[in-house]
Amino acid sequence: MNEAEIRSKIRAAVEDAREKNPMAPSVTNTVTQDFVANAQLAVGGSAAMLYLPDECEAIAAIAPAVYINMGTALPFYAETLPRMIRALADCKTPWVLDPVGIGMSSLRTELIRQMKHFPPTIVRGNASEIIAVARLWGLIDDETIGRVRGVDSTDSVASARDAAITLARYIKGAAAVSGSDDLITDGEIVESGTREHIFRNPRHPYTLGLFGSLPKLDDDSKRLSPIKGLPPDPTHLPEGCKFCPRCPHADKCSQAANVLMQPSVRKPA
Repeated sequence: MNEAEIRSKIRAAVEDAREKNPMAPSVTNTVTQDFVANAQLAVGGSAAMLYLPDECEAIAAIAPAVYINMGTALPFYAETLPRMIRALADCKTPWVLDPVGIGMSSLRTELIRQMKHFPPTIVRGNASEIIAVARLWGLIDDETIGRVRGVDSTDSVASARDAAITLARYIKGAAAVSGSDDLITDGEIVESGTREHIFRNPRHPYTLGLFGSLPKLDDDSKRLSPIKGLPPDPTHLPEGCKFCPRCPHADKCSQAANVLMQPSVRKPA
């Protein structure tokens, strides 16, 4: 997906929110409540800040999505959050976990540990938080990274890449790592590197296909080369590499698994 397509999807998402006025309730850090509510209102949504176990449990059945931020670990969350995440799982309501301050207290640690059995749709955090969640859930065992210092990260985004991919695969959703360069993955990164390296030296067939579909301002005589076929149904994805049905090289490479095209520069795009 190129920059123009990303911008187009962002605009479409904002227009959709303004038209439908969705309510996305939050159990969030008291420090950021105003920011979260105002951001939702600014894009046309509706905000609700929740605390009590019964209302959090009830909202899971009617909300299109929920945001849980662990920044303020209040004592009654010991009852609120377990009841809420079970209700979200029962109702199949998508939700986002922001594991702020993981490891700072036994309450936070135990609550996030329980979330492994009722996993979120998206986990977002800084590098140390993503690594710490993956380690707490037994998905990785590297003890040398993922040391959280309050709300600050002590690790680089690049060092959290494997943890983020593993985490995304486990929850069957997405993991987002924030930092100087953000990383977002659904567990199947197909090409990584600096932005400059990928633009100058793309290697994966899908990346090459995307660039081949772009019009060139200095060449109006050549027809574009669109990627043949249609994207697969996201509810019935093919086995192995999801690009296989549209890939001109599918008969030359293994279809059993995605191939990570690793350039010489390892910093994620």
